[in-house]
Amino acid sequence: MKKICTTSLGYLPSFLIGDLSPGRRRSVARHLEGCEECRKLLDLLTVNRQEFMRRMSSLVKEHPSTEVLVSFAVGHNALGLQMNAKDRMDMEMHLVLCPLCMILIRDVRRVERELGSR
Repeated sequence: MKKICTTSLGYLPSFLIGDLSPGRRRSVARHLEGCEECRKLLDLLTVNRQEFMRRMSSLVKEHPSTEVLVSFAVGHNALGLQMNAKDRMDMEMHLVLCPLCMILIRDVRRVERELGSR
């Protein structure tokens, strides 16, 4: 069995979902240019993630509007939307079943953090 380099084990999942700092992301991208084993593993992770998202998303029949997702993500009534306790609980349950909406929430929170740090 071939040895998998530690880059694969430590950073490829985060690289795949875009959850690395810019510097670390560049470093992993450079590594991938020269490491066929890591590229194969990244391809496998990508296919598995896409299949998982497809299956999970098929369980969800309706999605919240973008405005509701953004308001939930930033944790306040940025768009003048009110969410009561039941609405928040319904949103949490939706996010458990819907990786697409969870990714949107994560991305909105990341942008908010980046803008807040300027």
